[in-house]
Amino acid sequence: MATPVTREQFVVTAEGVTHTPTGAKFTPHPGSPSSGNMYPGQLGNKLKSGEDYRPDQVQAMIQRLWGEYVADNPYAFKQQNAPVTARVATEQVKKKYSRRFLPDWKGER
Repeated sequence: MATPVTREQFVVTAEGVTHTPTGAKFTPHPGSPSSGNMYPGQLGNKLKSGEDYRPDQVQAMIQRLWGEYVADNPYAFKQQNAPVTARVATEQVKKKYSRRFLPDWKGER
């Protein structure tokens, strides 16, 4: 008979979600909370303590807990160097420059 999966069996941090009895772990890719790696640990095996967790139940709980964490901490997943999509010019770009700021290519001044 399968051992029930409960919320208290999991540790949720910014680095991912871990099911402590089996060692199953989800680790998100940096800057992308919706994708990552799943390490099964002992998931699917009967543990020495006699506990037997169903993989589908553990994975469903991992997804649920991770979704709650992301919803509660959206600032943690903003990309630091995201591309700029639109720039607002605060002043006009100069098209003519004073001669004194141009380099002297001939070495004369």
